Amino acid sequence: MTLRALILVLFAFISPGCTLNPLVAELEGDVILGVVLPVHQRTGISNCGRISSHGIQAMQAISDALHEINSRTDFPPIVIGAVFLDTCNVPLRAASLVMSHFQPDGVLGNLANVLKIRCPSGQHPNIQAVSVLQKVVGVISGARSFENHRLATISGLLGIPVVSYRSSYRQVPLGDIARLVGNEVPFLTSSPDFPLDESPPICELLRRLESNYVSLVTGEDYASYMISKGMETCLRRNRICIAARLMMKEESSPLEYEQILDGLNSHPSAKYVIVIDGRGSKNVRGLFAAARRRGLTGRFRWLDGSGWGADGSFDVTGLEDVILGAITVQPRPIEDFRLKESHSSQPSVFAEYLKPNITEGFINPELIYAREAVYAYAYALMGMYRELCPGRPAVGLCSRMWPSNGTVHQGSHLYKKLKEVRFSEGAGQPFYFNSRNEGRKNLLLKQYTKVDGRYSWQQIGTYEDTADLETRLTIQPSASQALESLTPSVCSLPCQSHERKSYMTSPGCCWICVNGD
Repeated sequence: MTLRALILVLFAFISPGCTLNPLVAELEGDVILGVVLPVHQRTGISNCGRISSHGIQAMQAISDALHEINSRTDFPPIVIGAVFLDTCNVPLRAASLVMSHFQPDGVLGNLANVLKIRCPSGQHPNIQAVSVLQKVVGVISGARSFENHRLATISGLLGIPVVSYRSSYRQVPLGDIARLVGNEVPFLTSSPDFPLDESPPICELLRRLESNYVSLVTGEDYASYMISKGMETCLRRNRICIAARLMMKEESSPLEYEQILDGLNSHPSAKYVIVIDGRGSKNVRGLFAAARRRGLTGRFRWLDGSGWGADGSFDVTGLEDVILGAITVQPRPIEDFRLKESHSSQPSVFAEYLKPNITEGFINPELIYAREAVYAYAYALMGMYRELCPGRPAVGLCSRMWPSNGTVHQGSHLYKKLKEVRFSEGAGQPFYFNSRNEGRKNLLLKQYTKVDGRYSWQQIGTYEDTADLETRLTIQPSASQALESLTPSVCSLPCQSHERKSYMTSPGCCWICVNGD
């Protein structure tokens, strides 16, 4: 898509009259972070529906982080505020909101005039930002990966930094976008490509267990396709063969789930099954229920390839023995996080969610990345303040950070400081952006276990990386012994010294041993 076509599409998306009213909360400050995230779920093609538990928890995690930062004496005397804009998970809306609300110095209006952009009604676009939004120094995005390609393009176009906490750097080709817009793209992601980054730890785990023969069950949606594509690439790279590739349809029938189980069971040597469903955990439960009906409890060792094990809404009731032994990869949680009754008055949207859900136990596993995005901006602004404000005013910004034209210092400077940040907050682990503008990997491996008659997900290891992109999988000794005692998932056993392999198909994992003569 050309730059002009992209902008035309984004403007065409803005509702009739070319005015959006997505503001759901506002926290005042000397500088403002623009936060675009799905506070409500999508209904229909482009309407906002029910409140989103993921979105409301991310709002609170960001609000809590800002309150902590603004209360600390080791940060500069700058109050960091935020405006929260609701995308409702509608395609194109995140990029449209950034274009219509966060553009500096009228640059978007100039582009609209140059490109002769009009609204569907024929009117000129209404792109005037309200006063508080003129203080926006950067954006935090809670949009999904596929949306961030567009958002990164807008970031490069407007020169405003964007830090995404639900992103995939693999789907945001910064080099291509930079050539398109003619600028370096100030786009970073605080998340380690979750759930796409479940592939490397799963592949490494299979190698540790000397297992090179697995089956793959995926959903039919686009997210499942992208995750499974990455998983298959990782498996090939590690010389792990796929015995069967099977697909779960949206709302599969009980018979269709059972047919998937029959397909898996037709490969008796493939003990491990990687299950991927980008839509969540509903279809996964249907698969496990079919395993129970088919009498296949304990037959397979399930590996979570898309984060359904980290989804607190995953209902395992009645299927605990089927799932027993399953392994998932999850982000580190924020300790002691819970929705607070006091937030129900801060904005009204909290009341909309909290009234029926104040005791709900589900915690969004991506919250740590939202929190780290806020702290990354705070430390970057600290770096700018120390560099640009040698006299350091007692309160607020100095003139070099707040020039006479009323806009915060250029985004390129803040982007540079973002790339330099290194801190330890939240999970207590060091955070930094690597050479791909991606937050440090810091994932947990958990296994569904039964201890003293109670089922739960227990940590069995970690998967971390370093600034130079090296990765390390660590399995706890007790878990390692239990896992290594299992029979490997292999298609064929090694041949004797006097035998040679006769491959059953093309060279791979399955062969029969014949005499070497």
